[in-house]
Amino acid sequence: MRLNDPDPESPSWYVVGGLLGVALVAFFWFVLTPAWAVAATLLLGYECWTFANRYKHDTLSEIVWVLVRRPLVPFMLGAGCAALISHGVIRPTVEGLYVALAVGVLMGHFVFQRAD
Repeated sequence: MRLNDPDPESPSWYVVGGLLGVALVAFFWFVLTPAWAVAATLLLGYECWTFANRYKHDTLSEIVWVLVRRPLVPFMLGAGCAALISHGVIRPTVEGLYVALAVGVLMGHFVFQRAD
C-alpha cells in the first residue's frame, strides 16, 4: 500500500465498488442482448466474489495475466473478438461500436496491463 492510499478497511471501497458494478451492469443491459447481459452480469458477480474470498490473486484478470504468458492465449482472445463480430454478436450499430470498444478495452487490459 502506498503512503496516501485509502484504508483498505474503509466502507467506501464497498460504496465505490458497488457504484462501479451498477454502472457496468447497466452498460451490459443497454448494449448487449439479454442472454449476453446475463452472462456478463454473472461474470461480474463472480469477479466481485473473488475480491472477498480468502484466496489471494484469484481475480479473473490475474488468472488471465498468468495464462497470456503463452503466445496462443492472446491470439485466442483476438480470434474470439473476431468471432463475436462475424457471428453478429457485435452488431454494426452504434451499440455495437460501444460493445466493440468495451471488448477491446477488456482484452487490452488482459494482455497489456500484466503486473510483470
